[in-house]
Amino acid sequence: MIRSIRTFLLFNLFLSVTLVSLLTIIGNLFLEHRNFQTHLDSQLTLAAYTIRAFISSDMPAQQVKKIQKRMNHIPEYMHTLNFKYDEEIDDLNLLLKSIQFQIWSHDGKLILHSFAAPQLESQDMSNGFHNIVFQEHTWRAFALNLTDSQIKIVVFQRDHLRAELERQITEDSIAIMMVTYPFLALLIWIIVGRGLASITSTAEAIKRRAPNKLNNIETQDTPQELLPLIEALNALFNRLSEAFAREKRFASNAAHELRTPLAVLSTQTQVAMESKDVTHMRAALKKVLKSINRSTHVVQQLLTLSRLVPDDSINEPSRVNLKTIASEMIIELLPLADKKNISIALVAPDSDTSILGNKTALLILLRNLIDNALRYSPENTEVSVKIENFEYQIALSVIDNGPGISEEFRQRVFERFFRVLGTQTEGSGLGLNIVKQIVDLHKGSIELITPKTHSGLEIKITLWKDFNQPDPLI
Repeated sequence: MIRSIRTFLLFNLFLSVTLVSLLTIIGNLFLEHRNFQTHLDSQLTLAAYTIRAFISSDMPAQQVKKIQKRMNHIPEYMHTLNFKYDEEIDDLNLLLKSIQFQIWSHDGKLILHSFAAPQLESQDMSNGFHNIVFQEHTWRAFALNLTDSQIKIVVFQRDHLRAELERQITEDSIAIMMVTYPFLALLIWIIVGRGLASITSTAEAIKRRAPNKLNNIETQDTPQELLPLIEALNALFNRLSEAFAREKRFASNAAHELRTPLAVLSTQTQVAMESKDVTHMRAALKKVLKSINRSTHVVQQLLTLSRLVPDDSINEPSRVNLKTIASEMIIELLPLADKKNISIALVAPDSDTSILGNKTALLILLRNLIDNALRYSPENTEVSVKIENFEYQIALSVIDNGPGISEEFRQRVFERFFRVLGTQTEGSGLGLNIVKQIVDLHKGSIELITPKTHSGLEIKITLWKDFNQPDPLI
């Protein structure tokens, strides 16, 4: 199932904002309900004490009647006012009806009341708040008994009007949210789009690339979250570039190294075909076989070189016992040693000689070192394979009795196709180059040493037992 990051972010952000907004409204309603009830009760209290400030028990009856008459005509006065919208008149009527009052004398007579006050009989109510049911309607009341003036003031408010005021406030809050929600959605859309712009621009940059353009993607303005992906792509480009370069090198090297043997092979084949002398024919065919063997060796070395891991780290390393694989390689190369009557000695400690590395690469390293030693050593001599165990490293040495390598050529022998002039031994010039690449792959070191007791060459390789070890002590 293909998913869109943009769709995922937009959907979840919209959903999250909606849920948070709803929870906020519900929480506000719960808190506002308590605060609103307290606020309305305080209004009742304030209204009662305000009436108390203007009313006294010794007011003339004529004045009381006049006040009552004006109170009864308040709704009529409202229609004489000019309002821009009808909703304003409705809101004002609602507010006027929200608080009503009655004023009773000490003997239970109704002295004064508001125009919409409930027609309640005089009730014995103590000072404070009361809930009164009248004609199936519930009223919130506040009673104020004045002992000095012998009157009682009762201020009322219908519960449904209180609920209506709460409903209006709630609707206003929801309306504000609904008005601002589209703007919030637009902002989220813009922010998500800007946040994903880097991915889009990177994708477009990769899409426009030519197949042979494998240079790294610039990471200067790349967001931190996208950086691992870009770095992984750059690492992939580097591996692909190295793989393509390795293929080109293989083709170029094969053409370079096989040109001469194939030319010799063609010439000697023609000589053999044209020769009528069996001795000359055998000599020509012998040279043909020699060219074939050299070409086979070159191809094997080139294939080995091309298969070496181009990364500067080992893929899937494992514990490799150098003493064990050295014994295996010596047994494999004994037929080549027997042809020249060369003995191969393995000198290794009884302790563990394991390192963390690539077994296949290390076998190739040993094959090249021992094969070179056998090739360049004269008959009836000895080749030694020595393993030394140190605290953090293991040293592997292959010592022969050949002509050795002079100091001036010891750096160049690791170059591809370099061979020391004057040697009578056939070779491809790739063996030590392969060895050097495997040593570098294992973060090791290699040095060429002249043996102290005899002529020849000692190739000493030092490898770490584990990766990320301290500086070598040997």
